Amino acid sequence: MNLLYTQKGYPEKRNFLYNKNVNFSQSIDVFKTICHLSFKILKTIPSWALNLYYNPFISNSKLLHFFNGICLSEQQWISTFETILPRLGKVPTWVEKKAIKKLAASNCIKLVALSNCTYNIQKHYLNQNWPEYSEIILNKTIVLHPPQPLLINNLNEKPSVKNGLVFTFVGNQFFSKGGKEILNVFKQLAQNGHYFQLNIVSNFSPDQYASNTTAKDIKLLKEQFSQIPDTIKILGPMPNKEVISLLKQSHVALLPTYADTYGYFVLEAQACGCPVVSTNIRALPEINNNECGWVIPVPKDKNGNGILKTSNDRETFSKIIEKNLCTIVNEIIKNPDSIVPKAKASIERIKKQHDPEKHALKLINIYSKTSIKNNNN
Repeated sequence: MNLLYTQKGYPEKRNFLYNKNVNFSQSIDVFKTICHLSFKILKTIPSWALNLYYNPFISNSKLLHFFNGICLSEQQWISTFETILPRLGKVPTWVEKKAIKKLAASNCIKLVALSNCTYNIQKHYLNQNWPEYSEIILNKTIVLHPPQPLLINNLNEKPSVKNGLVFTFVGNQFFSKGGKEILNVFKQLAQNGHYFQLNIVSNFSPDQYASNTTAKDIKLLKEQFSQIPDTIKILGPMPNKEVISLLKQSHVALLPTYADTYGYFVLEAQACGCPVVSTNIRALPEINNNECGWVIPVPKDKNGNGILKTSNDRETFSKIIEKNLCTIVNEIIKNPDSIVPKAKASIERIKKQHDPEKHALKLINIYSKTSIKNNNN
């Protein structure tokens, strides 16, 4: 089976390019050329062009699969998405309507929402703004969580909790992933004489959206690193393979995040037998719970996003995370054996709910129902 894609980023690899039953090849795309030239000349990329596709040399013999993309030419296509479609930023209404019509058109075969949360956000958006197109678009929309291979088979492959607890945090946007709260809690634990190891994997990027932090905040943070206890290891950024190796040697993963559309890190940690401490924003309640991990309830809007509009909102959010994280980690340290059943449950949920073979077969089933017959076998 032969398909086309437009870019080979992490979301594409994570959700469909991994499929070994398909021969993928890259398609010409006018909008990718526009983005490339704009960046070269103006040092900026127009947000409206990022998720649109047009190929003047139409090839009806191959199906297209996008991530967050919309096809403006006549080929048959599928799009996996994480929040809503169309995802164009601020554009005139007529541009948005043209994209909506393309979603409703017969050559748009299927729309794949990453989570139930994503599906509900899309449904609300369509009912609110484009009710006349809502039913036809939602009828072709399904929920398909990303695949995740098991990375260990059982807990015998991990170090015993009796040998000392290892916690691991991974997140380049340190503040928006809850890094500040993690540091505060674990510094206090170290000062109180508790023994543990905390790994921090991050390139310490600022984040203006969720945590409203800047390069100055990162600089102030790094100035404190020399005062951090030896039990906290600042490891900097790491390739994914090294992160996986680290998780296999860890007992608990940490993601008390302010903002995440999905949370792929949770799947990777669980697949390593590493239960996760997370907040309950967006899709996280669908992939983490108190049976296989620990959940920190935070203030959310109707779409599952954290309420972070004002500095008071962010301060409240931070205090809730830090207080709950402190309670959870103290309980873990007092009773490390409580990790084991959650670790087993993590492995089981990955095995049952994110099996890559089942995920690949579901995609093949979608692809095979298109009217494209030639060159697919």
